Amino acid sequence: MEETRNYFSEFIPSANRDFDTVLSHGDIHENNILLIADDFTKVIFVDFEFSGLDSRAYDLAALYIMCMMTHKNVGKSTTKIYTEFCLTDEQVHKMFVIYLTRFYENYYERKDTSLEEFLSQEMPIIHEQFRRCIHLAHFNWFIIFYLVFAAEGIESWLGRFFEKWLKLQAFLREKWK
Repeated sequence: MEETRNYFSEFIPSANRDFDTVLSHGDIHENNILLIADDFTKVIFVDFEFSGLDSRAYDLAALYIMCMMTHKNVGKSTTKIYTEFCLTDEQVHKMFVIYLTRFYENYYERKDTSLEEFLSQEMPIIHEQFRRCIHLAHFNWFIIFYLVFAAEGIESWLGRFFEKWLKLQAFLREKWK
């Protein structure tokens, strides 16, 4: 038990400040994001059954993982992992800049700090939170799918599913040490 606790403690992001913990969607993927308006400038999130307080990087990490997965024909072994669809470091950096800029403009109370200073201070922090959340989000994804398929009696699928999970876990460990 202690070994398991130590393993997972490595992935729990720090929450030293009030804004490190936010209301998280908890199940962010393309089917739970609605883009409206002709120019896709409005976004609506749906399906909040897994929402709760979490690290501000959790939904970003979960979306990062979901970009590499497909789930067609639930109940059949058709979940596929596409590591070639992994966001590039440049895309991840841009995602962080957009997220932190929107946070600064809408919620950050210390306006004596310029946006550039804020980004400079926050970028390494959110990067570390993201790195930790990737592993947590990936583990959560595994548990949810494992329970769903076990409950539906699809035991033959579980072995192949676990192999795919391990493949993605190895990829994530290498990329986000």
